[in-house]
Amino acid sequence: MQRRLRYQAIYAASLALSLVAADSEFDCLFCEHHEDILIKRKDGKFLGIQVKTQASNEPFRATDEPILASIRKFIELENQFPECFSSYVLATNCGFGKKNKSRNNLPYLIEAAKSAFNSIEIPATQLTNFIEKLCGNEAHSTETVIRTLSKVFLPSNLPGLDSAGLHLIRDLGELAGTRETDYGKLQKAASWLAYRMFGAASLEFSLPQPLYFSIKEESQDQSIKGIIEGKKITPEAVIKIIQEFINFIPPQVENSIISTPNNIPFSGVLEFVGRLEELEELQTKFKLSDQATIAAVSGMGGVGKTELAIHYSKKHLNLQTYAGGICWLYPRRGNIGSQIIEFALTHFKGFNLPERPTLISQVEFCWQNWIAGEVLLVIDDVIDFNEIKPYLPPSSLQRFKLLLTTREKLGLPVVRLDLSILKPKASLKLLKTLVDRERLKQEPWIARTLCKRLGHLPLALELVGRYLAEEEDLSLSTLLKRLERKGR
Repeated sequence: MQRRLRYQAIYAASLALSLVAADSEFDCLFCEHHEDILIKRKDGKFLGIQVKTQASNEPFRATDEPILASIRKFIELENQFPECFSSYVLATNCGFGKKNKSRNNLPYLIEAAKSAFNSIEIPATQLTNFIEKLCGNEAHSTETVIRTLSKVFLPSNLPGLDSAGLHLIRDLGELAGTRETDYGKLQKAASWLAYRMFGAASLEFSLPQPLYFSIKEESQDQSIKGIIEGKKITPEAVIKIIQEFINFIPPQVENSIISTPNNIPFSGVLEFVGRLEELEELQTKFKLSDQATIAAVSGMGGVGKTELAIHYSKKHLNLQTYAGGICWLYPRRGNIGSQIIEFALTHFKGFNLPERPTLISQVEFCWQNWIAGEVLLVIDDVIDFNEIKPYLPPSSLQRFKLLLTTREKLGLPVVRLDLSILKPKASLKLLKTLVDRERLKQEPWIARTLCKRLGHLPLALELVGRYLAEEEDLSLSTLLKRLERKGR
C-alpha cells in the first residue's frame, strides 16, 4: 500500500511540474479530491486521473477489478458532469496486456470505442461485452459509456514502482528555468514536492461530499473550503517548493529549449561512453538524404540501442535541431497510432482532432497538421516493421526523421546502423562511472575480467555496476566468482 501511495504522489508531482511550464494548459491540480488526481485546465474543463499499480509488474487486464472500478468512476463523472471533462487518464506502472482483440485488451477496447463514437458504427462484440460488464446493474446508456471510453487515454511511457523517483528527479533537472545540476539538491526538491502531494492527498472530509465543489459550485462551509484549498496545488506552490532547494527561474520569465515538445524517456546512465563514433554516423545518415529518412540502430539485446537513441535525442534537444518535437513511440506497449495522437493532443497547444472514421486517417491528420519544424520520431524496439508502416508519415513530408531501435536486420528503405559490443577500454570506463575508482584500482585485473565476463554489454555492465555501488563491502573478485558459479 505504501509503495502505491508513494508512486501516486510522485506521479502527481511530475504532473505538478507541468503547471509551471511556459506553454502549460493547466491551471491547478487537486490530490484525492474525488479522483486520485484532478487537473483543472485554463479553459475551465477538467482532466480526471486514476492511478493503479501492481507490485508484480504484470500488465493489467481490462477486466481486472481495479481497472473496472476506475472506468466506472469515469462514467459516473461523465453522467454527473456532462461537458466538464475533456479527458480521462488511467495511469499504471505496468501497462496493459495487448495480446489479442479481446475484452481483456484495454488498449484495443479504447480504440474500438473511439472508432464507434466517431463513426457511429455498431460496437464490436468484445466492446459490447465489456460495456455490459462495466454497467452491471447500473442503468448507463451505451452512448454514455462509449463517449466516456473514447475520452480515456492510457499513458505508455510511465516509470515502474522503483524508478518513479529517479524519473521525477530527471523531470525536475530538465525543467525549463532550472539551473541546478547538483544531484543531491534536485533529489531533495523532488522529495519535498512529492511529500507535498502526499500531504494534500491525506486531507480528509469529515463527511462524504456529493458534489465537486470546484467544478459546479463552491461550498459555503469554511472547513470544507479549507480542505479543498489544502488539496489544491497551484503553480505558485510548485515554484516555492522548488526554490527552497535549487536555483529556479520560472519559464514564464525565461524561455528555454526544453519547451521543444518531447517525451524522451528517463535514463539512469550517469555518463555516456564508447559511442561517440556511432552518434556521428547516425547524424551523417540523416544529413545525407534530402528525403524523409528512416534510420535503424540494430543489434543484440543489451548492446545499448535504446541508450544510444536517448542520448541522440537529448543531444539534439539541447541543439534545438528538431523544433517540431521529439516523439518516442513504443510498439510493444500498444498501437503506435494511438500514441502519436496522444503526443499531439498532449504537447501541441490548441490541437484539435476532428472526427474521422479510422485510426489511420486520424494519424494522417496529425502528420498534416504537425507543428512547424524538423521532427524526430523514435520508435523503440521494433519487431515487425510492416506492423508500424501504415502509421508512419509519408515520404513526401521530408521534415520527419525516423529513428528505430530493433534486433532485426531491416532492409530498404531503412538505413541501418549496426551496433556491436563495447570495446574493452570503453567497458572499463563505463564501470568506472558506476563504481568508486579507488575500489577498481584495488582489483584492476579483476575489473577487466569482469567486463569480459559480462560480454562488454552496456546493459550488463550497468546492472552489475549499480549492484556493486549498493554493496560497498562486496569485492569484485567475490562477485566474479558468484557469476562464474551461476554460469554467467
